Amino acid sequence: MTESNELRQAELLADMGRHDEADRLFAGVLAREPDNEDALFGFARGLALRKRHDEATDVLERLLSVDPGHVDGLIQMSVSLCRLDRPREAVAVARRAVGLRPDSPACLVTLAEALREVTLASAEALTLAERAIELDPDNARAFEAVGKIHFDAERYSEAERAQREALRIEPGNWYAVMHLALAMAAMGRFGESREMVRTALRVNATPDGIDTALRRIEILGIPDQFAELYQMALTARGLPDLTRPGAAGADPELLAYQGRLAYRMTMAHGPGVLRRAGEIADAVLAADPGNPDARCVRVLALCDAGRDSEALPIANKLLAEGHKPARKAAMLARAGTHDIAGALEVCRMTLAENPDDLEYLRVQTNCLRALRKHDEALASARHLARLAPHGPDVQLGLGVAAKEAGEAALAEQALRAAMADQPRNVEPGVRLTMLLAEAGRCEEAEAVIASIPPDIPGADEVAEGCLVVAGVAITEAAPLLGKLHRRRRKAPADDVIANCEYWLGMALRNWTMAIDRGAGRIAARTDKELPKLVSQLRKLTVPPEAELATIVKGFGALLEDWTRSRATGDG
Repeated sequence: MTESNELRQAELLADMGRHDEADRLFAGVLAREPDNEDALFGFARGLALRKRHDEATDVLERLLSVDPGHVDGLIQMSVSLCRLDRPREAVAVARRAVGLRPDSPACLVTLAEALREVTLASAEALTLAERAIELDPDNARAFEAVGKIHFDAERYSEAERAQREALRIEPGNWYAVMHLALAMAAMGRFGESREMVRTALRVNATPDGIDTALRRIEILGIPDQFAELYQMALTARGLPDLTRPGAAGADPELLAYQGRLAYRMTMAHGPGVLRRAGEIADAVLAADPGNPDARCVRVLALCDAGRDSEALPIANKLLAEGHKPARKAAMLARAGTHDIAGALEVCRMTLAENPDDLEYLRVQTNCLRALRKHDEALASARHLARLAPHGPDVQLGLGVAAKEAGEAALAEQALRAAMADQPRNVEPGVRLTMLLAEAGRCEEAEAVIASIPPDIPGADEVAEGCLVVAGVAITEAAPLLGKLHRRRRKAPADDVIANCEYWLGMALRNWTMAIDRGAGRIAARTDKELPKLVSQLRKLTVPPEAELATIVKGFGALLEDWTRSRATGDG
């Protein structure tokens, strides 16, 4: 048999799943010709198909040393590195492939998927996957990647549309089925989701696919809307209900899995998630006191309970043992004991390995802000915003960091973007209000604070923003009031009265809104400042027909209402 025929037969056998026979043929070719690129790639691909990614990367390294520009080898290397939880290296390899073939959909999707492993809802990852779709509208893998990125960003309807497109192209795509089911469950469509998963489990589920689904749901904290899907997946893998403390018994493998499960759950932020994870971790530690993942969960639970000094020795010991997941726990424990520099040191251990980790970039930004290293904090926040401009709190963090660094224009731009990204969060609007008011742009500030719907939680913060606007307006009115007091025997100039009406009217509107939206938060300031202002205003001699007289009466009525409400306990 000629060498070319031997290679073709080996590739055919590999495609048929007869890998042992294919391996022998590939080995025979490589024994005679160690640098044969086709044999090296075929051998590595077969290893990867059997999930033997460590061995696959060894063979691929040989291939890429022979031909550094072997694009298929670069793609497979990136995929295998991701499977080995080495996504940062996978990104670098995938970038090499894209550099060689910038218009290759396979290269673009490979880089998008590697980036997603590193940055989750990365804008760059989404752009790459969408570019792949432009080049190849029937690329199921690209639609699947787009759907995953939208899911990570909690854009579930967009995730559903993308996964449906992937299934239109590849009706049997298990990964697309599972991610579509997750998106529908997240939107409350449990019946559809349940039937889709049941069919997929019966027809074409793979152990690797089911494990991917399990990890995805665990990272979400196993919320109620995914609980049934999770139990279906566990059953398909022959596992007990590992959400039940003690379900692992004394089985070392199940204990290890349950420890990882508890830790993954802590990545979510839903109500009661940490408590449930802690209960699972405590049961694991009762059977296996050395389980590192369960110890991490214990540190997080102690920190959450304000017992940071107890958590710190456990976290530091885990760090010394080289347990990477302990870094998050150690950061929290150090920050809780006011060691911000120490928390930053741990944070940068991860960023040294993966400069694009979104969670750790957020932590780094906040640590630098706390240490008053404002320029460095802004650089960190900018990096985060480039990676995930619409991620949770990304624009808000950029706006705050920019304001503290004296970059007012950037701060305003970012805070407006944050308001658009987070319409149910009052903080961006309040911070933008304060920024504009402090810059003397009170009309714009008033418009922003008034635009925040009254049904959004966070009334106290809105009240603070209103008082900032009111305070700036009163400061502007103060010299005008001085002129009115000094000119009691003469009619005050029209422009003085008009300007005083403008600023005091703004102060009255915003103080009224502050009391309506958050009286408790501003009680002490109102008790102190409002009577003093009303007393000063009542000394003015103002024509009764003037708008200023109406404003003075308005402040008097506001004080009376406030005093009455405080006396009855309603303020």
